[in-house]
Amino acid sequence: MSCEEIDNLENPISLAELKKAIQGMKKRENHLGGMEYPPEFYLCFWDELGQFMLDMILASMERGFFDRDADANLAILTVLPKPNKNSTVCSSYRHLSILNADIIIHAKVLACLMEKHMTKLVHHDQTGFIRSCQASDNICRILHVLHFSRDNNSPCMVLSLDAEKVFDRLE
Repeated sequence: MSCEEIDNLENPISLAELKKAIQGMKKRENHLGGMEYPPEFYLCFWDELGQFMLDMILASMERGFFDRDADANLAILTVLPKPNKNSTVCSSYRHLSILNADIIIHAKVLACLMEKHMTKLVHHDQTGFIRSCQASDNICRILHVLHFSRDNNSPCMVLSLDAEKVFDRLE
């Protein structure tokens, strides 16, 4: 990354960046645990809440943590059974943590700021969960390596680690 890009990332978050991040969040049809408000709530009351939200995030960034006395640091933790799995085995459960909306919004702002720099920060071989990168890119790369190995009589090995957990999702 260039010095200018690094400097831009180190600038304080603006009110416009905060609002854009909230606008980019998925709408929540139901919010779990009553702990978080959906993004629509923040947008509906933006004129009243926006500056307070920004001040809280900036203060948290200055301190290096959210206020320890606030509910922002709380999470509801639970486990959910995976369908059609043996309920006596630990791996048959998914963990779920419901975070406070303030933390989720702060993470979204940071993700939005970092998104345009991801291709410079993450190796080009890493394609999972990066916008504009496809897992099929790596499949093509593997096929090229296998063909090269066969055509040049050069041994090779393909290794996939922990792929099951990467795609473990709530249903």
